[in-house]
Amino acid sequence: MCGMSESEFILSLSRCHYWAATGGKSSATWQKTLDDRFVIKRVPAVELEAFLDFAPAYFEVRACASGD
Repeated sequence: MCGMSESEFILSLSRCHYWAATGGKSSATWQKTLDDRFVIKRVPAVELEAFLDFAPAYFEVRACASGD
């Protein structure tokens, strides 16, 4: 998983700080892990539902495009 163990992934996600991202339209809340490996966006339920609907097909296309 991202070149790290599951416990390293969880530890990274457990240590975040507010990140003042700019330029977006949603005025979402963003967090960034202290080790700078991950960025996390807090989304409303409606946006999460939309993402969960289209994400499988999107990532399948991306995997094919990259040759994975």
